[in-house]
Amino acid sequence: MYDTIIVRYSEIFLKSKYVKKEFENQLIENIQLKLKGFGVGTRRERHRIYLKTKKASSLAAEVARIYGVKSVSPALETYSGIENLSARALETAEEVIGDRDGFAVRAKRSDYGLKSREIEERLGEIIQKKIGCHVNLDNPDKTLYVEVRGDRAYIFHEKIGGVGGLPYKTQGKLVALISEGIDSPVAAWMLMKRGCEVIAVHYGGDTGIREVLNKLEEYTVHGIRLYLIPYAETLKRIKDKSGRNTCIVCKRLMYKIAEEIASRENAKGLVTGENVGQVASQTLHNLMLLDEAVSMPVYRPLIGLDKEEIISKAREIGTYMLIKPRRCRFTPRKPSTKAKIDEIRGIELELELDELVKNVLRECGIN
Repeated sequence: MYDTIIVRYSEIFLKSKYVKKEFENQLIENIQLKLKGFGVGTRRERHRIYLKTKKASSLAAEVARIYGVKSVSPALETYSGIENLSARALETAEEVIGDRDGFAVRAKRSDYGLKSREIEERLGEIIQKKIGCHVNLDNPDKTLYVEVRGDRAYIFHEKIGGVGGLPYKTQGKLVALISEGIDSPVAAWMLMKRGCEVIAVHYGGDTGIREVLNKLEEYTVHGIRLYLIPYAETLKRIKDKSGRNTCIVCKRLMYKIAEEIASRENAKGLVTGENVGQVASQTLHNLMLLDEAVSMPVYRPLIGLDKEEIISKAREIGTYMLIKPRRCRFTPRKPSTKAKIDEIRGIELELELDELVKNVLRECGIN
């Protein structure tokens, strides 16, 4: 029935003319990459992108999962002459409105002879007489939408919510520290939603992290580069030297390694899944010590969320069931919640931390 997908966006139209065009181009590129192989035609108009495809109904939900998309609608494109529009609207109504349904017609138009209210009344009358359904403007069971733009009209019955945000790859690169826990994939997802391209760094073996990245790539469309950092032996050395400060020293080393990778990737900062007070290393005091380890910004989009909110978001985006969280066997029984910077620096000096960073990168083939 439907042969077009209407794609709507929100924030993009607030940008300047030049930036808006740049963002639209990136969004269209991402959509085309997502639908590669389906032979989809693309056309843009004011605040809308139109995708021409006979598989509009089945592909619409996929398009809705692309960053930057506010909502989508599978629609029928037709000539906007009122007689033709009335016939096509009736055909669509017969497919989606039952004889016992309360229905409404909602119309928008630009550059057209009839007002929106006149279109609604005319189509509503025809549908009511033909199908036998009744009008319910306040709480309709079914709504038929009509958008008229000059000599074209679009008829549809649903709006599928999108993820919103900005198109992926419009805001530069960040390096995301992604663990086997629940939080960090959500943190990466949230910065990707703001248009940031993400490079993933995982400390440990490939124990399912690629499945998580595959899920995130459903939203980015583009592949996510992954650096796997062997870390068990390094962490054992840290544990032997650090005692209660193990978690802080470990995290600072992770930050330093990620910063080196970010420098090589021309990234503008780091992304972590930390928030306030969840574990000992995430007290405000210890977060300050972590920030002090690197010279680039550390972004923590989950900073004010509680665990239930993070879990809810992980379920929503599809990463929750892919994660296999487990307690780190190197965590001290009573980790420090207010580490002293002089002690931390002394431990790092003893560990020869800068050389340790170089050795870990060399082991990964990063020179």
